[in-house]
Amino acid sequence: MRSPGSRVAVEWTLRGIAVIALLLAWRESDRMADDVPQTRRVAGRDVRSAALGALRDAVHVVTDTALDDTTRALLVARRAAGGSVRWSGTIPATLATIDARPGPARMVTLAVAAASGDVLTVRDSIGRIDSVAVASPSSALIMSAPVGAVSVRIAPAPARADTVPTSAPLTTAARTVAQTLRVRMRDITPPRGVVVLARPGWEGKFVAAALEEAGWRVDVRFPLRPDTATVQGAPRRLDPSRVSVIVALDSTAAPLIGPITTFVRAGGGLVLGGEALGHPAFGILRPGVLGPRREPTTLVIDSAAPRRALPLLPVRRLTSNAVALERDQRDIALSARRFEGGRVVAVGVHDSWRWRMSGPAGSVDAHRRWWSDVVSAAHGEINPRGAPRVESFDAPLVSMIAALGPAERGPLGVSGDGPRPATPWRWIAVAITALLLEWATRRLRGAR
Repeated sequence: MRSPGSRVAVEWTLRGIAVIALLLAWRESDRMADDVPQTRRVAGRDVRSAALGALRDAVHVVTDTALDDTTRALLVARRAAGGSVRWSGTIPATLATIDARPGPARMVTLAVAAASGDVLTVRDSIGRIDSVAVASPSSALIMSAPVGAVSVRIAPAPARADTVPTSAPLTTAARTVAQTLRVRMRDITPPRGVVVLARPGWEGKFVAAALEEAGWRVDVRFPLRPDTATVQGAPRRLDPSRVSVIVALDSTAAPLIGPITTFVRAGGGLVLGGEALGHPAFGILRPGVLGPRREPTTLVIDSAAPRRALPLLPVRRLTSNAVALERDQRDIALSARRFEGGRVVAVGVHDSWRWRMSGPAGSVDAHRRWWSDVVSAAHGEINPRGAPRVESFDAPLVSMIAALGPAERGPLGVSGDGPRPATPWRWIAVAITALLLEWATRRLRGAR
């Protein structure tokens, strides 16, 4: 039978065990409050503050619109520092790009890919520009260069295009930004001119008029006799520093084949239209082998395909460095090629003045735009007069996936290799057991 002294020693030992277990339980509960990672579901304005929070917490972002570039950069930096970042939501798969249209009119093309039925609203710093329902997966708007910032809203997903100072660097590759299109405006410089060479007649007159109306500076030469011509400007000064494109419409340009060839080799542009395309003098510059002239089967000009009612001298076989720009059924109506330092565009359409004069409503504007685009294709400079240049594009869903990975599609678990969750209750159980044993030993020896 144990002596009372040994029982007392056991009782004090049990008391010590109980105290130590309680201290360990307190320490475990404190560590559970401070060190165990927590999953924080955040949205909206709370995302930035969560990104700057403790790295031990797993951040789960819930969003239906792409985050702005600053917030996304904070989340990327958090993940790089060892934090856990996940996201979920249904961001629409939309895309918006803005591109400059060649020519002096400072026009831009805004292309948007969105779900059919969405409403596309375009604004700039002055106000709303246009609003249209998306009828197909891709839509395009042609408009004047925006003033200040341009915002494109597609359902709940906005895409922004901001004008930045000219001193800002321009990246050569498109950056993956969430909802921002960075557009740089170049300084406005006087555009180089266009020289139109043709005999007096409707075609030369209305081609020159269309280009002038589109904003080009046009010099013309209409020969009346071998020693007499009607001129505007200085059409014989074929200097690439002042002339960008020569438009040759018939055989009256053939005597200048030498200076024209030198001009194109030096980086100038040449448009071969009408009779000039089939003239033997320009054979070395043509982008392919010509086929027989095709007469129109109808004299009624349809606004959907107006050039089908005009005579056509098609290119049947392109050279190795040529491309087709426009086709009419199997025939190539518009083609282009690189000739040393310059460009040559072949226009197989004859008598385009009939389109302007006898076409349906809107034919004057359509004729003007078409000829401006033809000259722009031969121009070689995409931004001749301060048109915007694109630094990046906007694809919200692609941007989010590129920065943060795919969206979560299941139950969210705690990520990372953080500390194992604390269990203070086991130490509390040890303390209670020790105290009960100490009480039992005291009762057995008759002590209170």
